[in-house]
Amino acid sequence: MAQKYIYLTALLCLSNTYFVNADSATIGIGVASVPDYLGSEDYETIPLLQASYQWDNFSYIKFTGNSLKWNILQDSTLHFGPMIHMTAERSDVDDDRVDALKNVDSSKELGFFIQGNAAPWLYGFEFYQDITAGHHGYVASAFIGYKTPMGDGDFTLKGNVDYLSSDFMDSFFSIDSDDANRSGLSTFNADSGMNRMGLTLLYTFSLSRDWQLNAFLDYQRLLDDASDSPVTDDQGDDNQYHIGLNIIHQWSF
Repeated sequence: MAQKYIYLTALLCLSNTYFVNADSATIGIGVASVPDYLGSEDYETIPLLQASYQWDNFSYIKFTGNSLKWNILQDSTLHFGPMIHMTAERSDVDDDRVDALKNVDSSKELGFFIQGNAAPWLYGFEFYQDITAGHHGYVASAFIGYKTPMGDGDFTLKGNVDYLSSDFMDSFFSIDSDDANRSGLSTFNADSGMNRMGLTLLYTFSLSRDWQLNAFLDYQRLLDDASDSPVTDDQGDDNQYHIGLNIIHQWSF
């Protein structure tokens, strides 16, 4: 089974920042169902992990599964800073034909993020580049969201669009002649572009002053060459779902 890292970084960052006017820390754990690999029709269950520390000036450091972010702005409505990201490897997957393709090593990526809150609207942008010879490429992702109170919690609707670079696409979706001979799939040359977009539903329920429960359904649609590649079109599914729950505890100092 391929080693997994959590994809839902932007989603969980929307829900897990409390913005109290004091030093505070959070820790969270949960579970999610995610695709076996990018473009897969097979799913597996993985843990969700999260931790953060926020200073009373609103700057913070946050770890969310596959991402470490440091907000350097002292502002409650605008966050900006460097980030370290990790994209999962593709190896030892359930689909035999895709498993016969060249492995894609896990990637450690360096980039930056910006996230804003103009209630009830949310917006953000992330960029990260592989620095460890995994997929060799970069990802640029933008989102806009709407957050509103509902019952004893908050409901958030978020839409995103992602630009996947040529090296990223080549690593995960291209099939050269050697790959074709090993797998029986047709050769394919995948190009860069706006190859992924999605919609996320998130409900954040306040259990108490210090405890919070998040439930989410995330839908991502692979587009253009990410959808047309035999990895997806023949062996997988261009409809990608992430479903999960996590619970978070906060301490204020």
